[in-house]
Amino acid sequence: MYYKHSDINDSSFFTAMMLLLGLLTLETFVFWGYVLYDTWDMLNWWGVTKGVFKMLGFSLIPLIVLVLISSAFEKKIYMFRFKRYVFSLGVFTFLVFGWANYLFYKYITSDTYMPIAEEQEYIKDSVKPQAEISDLERHTQKCNNKERESCKFVADLYMNGNLVAKDAAKAAMFYQSACNLDDSESCNILGRMYRFAVGVAKNQNKAIALYKKGCDLDNGSSCNSLGYLYQHVKNDYVAARKSYIKACDLKESKAFNNLANLYRDGLGVDRNYVTAVRLYTIGVKLGHNLAYSNLADMYRNGYGVDEDYKLALKLYKEAQRLGLNTQKQITEMQHLITEANKNK
Repeated sequence: MYYKHSDINDSSFFTAMMLLLGLLTLETFVFWGYVLYDTWDMLNWWGVTKGVFKMLGFSLIPLIVLVLISSAFEKKIYMFRFKRYVFSLGVFTFLVFGWANYLFYKYITSDTYMPIAEEQEYIKDSVKPQAEISDLERHTQKCNNKERESCKFVADLYMNGNLVAKDAAKAAMFYQSACNLDDSESCNILGRMYRFAVGVAKNQNKAIALYKKGCDLDNGSSCNSLGYLYQHVKNDYVAARKSYIKACDLKESKAFNNLANLYRDGLGVDRNYVTAVRLYTIGVKLGHNLAYSNLADMYRNGYGVDEDYKLALKLYKEAQRLGLNTQKQITEMQHLITEANKNK
């Protein structure tokens, strides 16, 4: 049932218009309040779209309240019904007013209104890289003035392709400058680049020299990598053990696993399963996935510890959770546990 024209009275129409005016005022406050609160998120098309939808969503509730309250002023109350022409006018005005807000916002954030974006409180995303590029130039100059942190900063940018085209060769050059200034992590990274031929020609001797410098500067990762190359490239287990021990002193988790391998296999030292288990256990506590897997092997075979299939299975599963492919071992352990239970 619709209202007849005779049902309309000045009081109800005036009330509806006042409520509509209040709604439009609220809409404006909500929209611009959101702009001030979250402007950074609205300086791109996707951000603007989200902002408009949020504005519409915030204003939808007052619109519903307008319909319900205005309906209550009629002589006959029908839930969620309002005079058709008032409702249509309200929706049309609401949308047009909202769109006008949006267009005005677009204008004041345009380059026409803000010709020098760097001087504004809110800077467009397209301008931000330019500011950061100036930082790159400044750090490059600082690197030329022998500031090692700036040398590494620039090297990281070239290595990761941030702001500039990815260029491992340039990264190596800046890492070398930082390493020359005794930045241990730069020596470590550059050693890895020579080891795996990233941006430079593969050179294991150069990698060893860089890892050694990093290790001398108390970089645990460098000490561990130095030990690994001594072990697997130079076959010098004594030197490898020495480097692994220093890396362990620096709490490098991989080093505990690698040193344990020497004791497990009797390389450069007398074979000692108990010591190997102790070292693997420390590596496990430090969260190294290979240490989990190797310790599981020890419990599976009863090397240096009592045989424990259930604990071995638990360790294999944890190694898998940490990214190691131990599904084969897990399946085997589950089978062994099942067989052991049958024989009880």
